[in-house]
Amino acid sequence: MFHEKILVTEILGFAMIYLETFLNIILWKVKMTAFYKFLQEFEDFIKTSKRNERKVIDKYFNRYRYFYIFIAIFATISFLLRVIIAPIQGRQKLPFAIYYPFTIKPYSSLHYLIYLSQSIASFQCSAQIIFPITISMIMLHVSMKLELLADEIEHAEHYNQLIICIQHHQECIKLVERINRVFGAHIMKSYIIPGLSIIFGSMKFIYKPDFFTIGRSFLTITSCLIGTYIYNGPADDIYEMSQTIGNSLYGMKWSNDLIKMQKSVMIVIQRVQRPLAISPLKGLMPSLNRKIYTSEIYSKILLAVGKSINYR
Repeated sequence: MFHEKILVTEILGFAMIYLETFLNIILWKVKMTAFYKFLQEFEDFIKTSKRNERKVIDKYFNRYRYFYIFIAIFATISFLLRVIIAPIQGRQKLPFAIYYPFTIKPYSSLHYLIYLSQSIASFQCSAQIIFPITISMIMLHVSMKLELLADEIEHAEHYNQLIICIQHHQECIKLVERINRVFGAHIMKSYIIPGLSIIFGSMKFIYKPDFFTIGRSFLTITSCLIGTYIYNGPADDIYEMSQTIGNSLYGMKWSNDLIKMQKSVMIVIQRVQRPLAISPLKGLMPSLNRKIYTSEIYSKILLAVGKSINYR
């Protein structure tokens, strides 16, 4: 009975991974038009950027470049380990320990067919990481625009310049609202499903901590944590840069020309007191930032330990 429970948790853990990939494919199809619009705007923003603006763009790309490279390498290694190492250790000689209602003889034609299908599914699970990476880069677009806007506000000396700055700020607000509306469900899903994967994947690690199980649990948990952190870094940048806008408005030099805009500036100052934030399905999940990420890790670990105690 005990071993059956462990097998069920293993199957549920793998089911969460497949579910994540399946939902990503569906969301890609449903949101394809909006997704391409975001990418086109980002591309146009980079192409039309000036030399001084390029420095800000390069700064953000350099900040996350190695992180994205690490994710790509880690996903590739995880795929290879599942496909090559897992069959050596498992009883079924397959990448995933999944229950089938029929007997699978090792090295038979049926065995090779299932091995191939599981390998393709594993590749799809690893390759889908490009979807959250692209969404996080769309978030970087907002951070870049906000930092450039803060610099424009600091150097604004005339009425027309400040009008343009206020218009750019409104564009940033609308862009964040669109991101929340289009990708809110996807981001929230990216927290719920990896959380369940960590819980189910840690059961065998707690009860049968052999070397192979430790390695596989480590890969599963690390993959889930990386998948959730992808959004928190860029979301935290948006939050911090939106606060910088307020500081730039407070510190700007007032001229006789700019005094005419006092009322409009006060409205913007009141608006930036509520910093822009990535809030998936507002009311159901708090705004994303690095603080929320660390608290999520702590709660998932406690929940996994609690579930394991109940299984005893």
